[in-house]
Amino acid sequence: MLVVDKQFVKINFYCRKDLPSDISDLTLGQSEKDTIIFTSTDIIIDLYEYGKGPTVGKAIGETFYKLSIKLSDNTTETYYLSAGQSLWINDVKDKISFISHLKKESTPIKCYLTINSEYGVQSYNFKINPIGFSNAYLKIKPK
Repeated sequence: MLVVDKQFVKINFYCRKDLPSDISDLTLGQSEKDTIIFTSTDIIIDLYEYGKGPTVGKAIGETFYKLSIKLSDNTTETYYLSAGQSLWINDVKDKISFISHLKKESTPIKCYLTINSEYGVQSYNFKINPIGFSNAYLKIKPK
């Protein structure tokens, strides 16, 4: 779901944590709380876990975050994320690339978030629907 405000564009989505097939974890994807928020300067990813959040992205020790997106032409783009209270795309070229793909795509984009830390690897899958994003982003983009 696309939410537009004067200061931001927010895409809500359902996220699913990848776990071994013999384990079920219903902590993600219960509602559209998971978001990607676009402001005139930032791209922030908030993932909620265990009904609280945002919790995914609070770095402990050496942790690396990678977001890969699969586009409609079956190509994949990868972005490295920074962590704090949330996850965000920090590199200017990556921000431009990610926004450009959202503007061009007309079908949901498959996203894969991988977290590699001293405690192991976690993965999350989700789709974001870019329909209407291009027009919405015009309202907040830097002049």
